[in-house]
Amino acid sequence: MKFLALVFALLAVAFVAARPPTEAPQPCGQNEYWAQCSTCELTCKDAFADFMKPCVLMCFPPKCQCKQDFYRNDNGQCVAKKDCYIPDQVIDKKEG
Repeated sequence: MKFLALVFALLAVAFVAARPPTEAPQPCGQNEYWAQCSTCELTCKDAFADFMKPCVLMCFPPKCQCKQDFYRNDNGQCVAKKDCYIPDQVIDKKEG
């Protein structure tokens, strides 16, 4: 049992030591926030999808991300769902 505890402790130390240094927050645009541990980000295409895209629950490199209830548009801006451009194929699929 002590051996397993030692192995676990060594793995934890190695994991913490292998993490990159914390990056200083960068200025973000409107409706964005600085995420030190970024994750998957929803786009305007996701706003009208029939299902949520899968997202791996792990940290990605730091970056500006859209605030909750905002979506990244094709111009790289974070906009409300009502301001998202709706591709024709999505409209046709929903109405058909």
